[in-house]
Amino acid sequence: MFFPNTDETPGVVMAETTDPPESAPRQGGRRRGRALAAVAVICALGLGGVACGRAETVSLRRAINGADTDLPATGKATVKVRNIFVLGPTPPAVMPAGSDAPFYALITSVRADRLLSVTSPAFAGSRITGGSVPAPGGELVDLRAAGRPLVMLTGSRQALRGGENIDVTLTFERAGRRTVLVPVMPRQDPFDTYPTAALTTGG
Repeated sequence: MFFPNTDETPGVVMAETTDPPESAPRQGGRRRGRALAAVAVICALGLGGVACGRAETVSLRRAINGADTDLPATGKATVKVRNIFVLGPTPPAVMPAGSDAPFYALITSVRADRLLSVTSPAFAGSRITGGSVPAPGGELVDLRAAGRPLVMLTGSRQALRGGENIDVTLTFERAGRRTVLVPVMPRQDPFDTYPTAALTTGG
């Protein structure tokens, strides 16, 4: 099901900060404080046990743009899925009905699990490279791997411009199933570096 986004910039929520004037004292300390606060937010989102303290870090802007969900739906979460989004076309292009679109997310799990399927009523089907995506306990899994998306939603049921919101159901082997409202992100900054459907080789 499609839900139009009525924000001024469709489908994108940016974290903006205002720096003090050049003459303001201790501005370097204030900026460092904001940077440390941003890192603390990332850790609090559940990525801290994996991304925090490592050389590879997760962009705060990307982490707050996509949808988030935890599984199972009740009880203590064993799987956390962050920055969930479907990649749409590069503006002002339109993705025609029948198109395939990449699905992206970051996954952490406290125990070994496996992403079995990603489905949406907005698409006719889906495809996962390798049939499923392993989620080893205590590791960060990025659905953008080896320069291509691991998960594709196939056969869109209507044209997409970016800015829409669609229901997507994630099914894990152990953590179960959960449906989440996911944005379709236009392929523009900061999402213009993500591979598109045209760059995949099947799977």
